[in-house]
Amino acid sequence: MERIVYFTGAGFSAPLGLPVMGNFYFKSQDMYSANPEKYKHFKEIFKEIQRISVTKNYYSGDLFNVEEILSILEMRAQLEGSKLKKAFVRYLCDVVEFHTPQLKPYGLIPTIWHSSIFGDPKSIYRSIATFVANTFNLTVNQTEHSLSLPDRFLVGRREADGCRYSIVTVNYDRVIEQVIDYWNVNFGRIDGGPITFTELEDIEKNAWNLPALVKLHGSVDSGTVVPPTWSKGVYGENLLAWRSAHALLREATQIRILGYSLPVADANVKYLLKSSVTESPQLKAIDVICWDPDGTVRGRYKNFVEFRDLRFRSAKLEDYFGAIINAIGAPNRLPIKQMVFDHLEDAHSRFMESGSS
Repeated sequence: MERIVYFTGAGFSAPLGLPVMGNFYFKSQDMYSANPEKYKHFKEIFKEIQRISVTKNYYSGDLFNVEEILSILEMRAQLEGSKLKKAFVRYLCDVVEFHTPQLKPYGLIPTIWHSSIFGDPKSIYRSIATFVANTFNLTVNQTEHSLSLPDRFLVGRREADGCRYSIVTVNYDRVIEQVIDYWNVNFGRIDGGPITFTELEDIEKNAWNLPALVKLHGSVDSGTVVPPTWSKGVYGENLLAWRSAHALLREATQIRILGYSLPVADANVKYLLKSSVTESPQLKAIDVICWDPDGTVRGRYKNFVEFRDLRFRSAKLEDYFGAIINAIGAPNRLPIKQMVFDHLEDAHSRFMESGSS
C-alpha cells in the first residue's frame, strides 16, 4: 500500500483568489474601504501597522507582508502582556472567509454532466474538487429520471487500489471542506452515510482507511487559528493536529508538496519533516510543485532536502489540477452513467515527468 501525503501551502488556494502573505494587507484594506462599518475592528490593526512603520527607518522589512507585520506586533504584545492576539486572529479569519468563494451547483446538461458535476466547468473550484475526489477514489453514479440534484447523482467510495491519501496543510481556509460539504448536500450517498475525512484521533491509532485532512495552523471555522508569526508553534490547541501530521508523515512512502514555498521562518515545519523521517525508512519520493519564476523556492528546497529522489517542478497548480482532469478524459460514449475518480497516480506521474528537475 502506497501511503501518499500531500502537503499544501498558500499556493493551493491562491488560484481561487484567496490572499497570500504578500497581498493580505491590501485585500483587507479593500474590504474595509468597501464596508467600513462591518469591518471597523480592522482599524485597530491598521493603526498598529502605522505605529510600527518607524521600524523602516532602522531595519529592513516588508511592512506590506502580513507575516512581517504580525510578527512585530506579536513580539510587542507578548512582552507588554497586551491583548492584541485576539484582534488579529479575528482579522485573519475575516479576510480569509471573505475571499473564500462558495462552490455552487451549475446548470447540468444530462447527457454531458461529467464536465459540470463539480460546478462551473471553467472554475478552478471544479479542478480542486476533482483532485479531492481522486484522493477519495470517489464514484458518482447517475440515477434514472430524476430532476432533483440530490436524487439524480449518488456518490460513494471505492476501496483504495494500492494507494491511501492524506492531506496536511498550513492553510486556514475551508476550501477542501467546502468540496466535501458540496457532495454531502447536493448528492445522495450510495451507502447512506456522508463522505467525510477520518478523525484525527484515529490517525494516531492507525485505525483508519479514509483520507485524512490535518490543518497544522487551525481553521477559520474552529476559532483556533495560529497566526503566521515567528512564535507559531506546537502547543495545546493545535498539538493533536501536529501529532497527527507527524504520524502520517512517519508512515509516508511518498510526500507531494503543493504550493508551499518553504518560507525561511517556517522552522517548525522543517523540523516536523525531519523528525518524522527518522522513523520512515520507507519514504521513496519527495515531489514539489510550486510556482517559482526566479528560482528562489527551488534553491530553498535544494538546500533543505538532500534526498536523491527529490523532484521539483516550477508550475502553477491550475496546470497540475488540469492534468488530473485531462487524465480522466472525455467519455467514450454517451450517455454517461458513472464517473470513477481514480486517475491521480497517472496524472501525477505524467505531470512530474514532463517538467521536473
